[in-house]
Amino acid sequence: MSKQNMSFQLGITFEDVEVKGVQINLRNFLYLNANICKEIEKLCRYNSYVNFAETLLNGMQIEGKIETVFNHKRFIAALKKFQLVHKSNWKGFFTYEDAKDNYIFKAPNFIKELS
Repeated sequence: MSKQNMSFQLGITFEDVEVKGVQINLRNFLYLNANICKEIEKLCRYNSYVNFAETLLNGMQIEGKIETVFNHKRFIAALKKFQLVHKSNWKGFFTYEDAKDNYIFKAPNFIKELS
């Protein structure tokens, strides 16, 4: 069986974003598809606070490792869109490893480098 994994050490800060309800819809928030959301949901942490009756986010982190891979190009496109919409930049990196490729993608441009 071939080795497949991805690891994440990403963080971003941004202006306050109001969240409706108690759960964050990662699919809408990060512009990701359901498959990617399912894989990284447990790796996401949010910087939040309550102002009166509103929950406001002002940062998030994606940290950890998964033992599978997903479409890294789609993931990068979503991360870049998030940067544009929120006028901020990701910091850190994520790695992608499958049977034939081993890459690192460093924020904020996420240009593929050999790992």
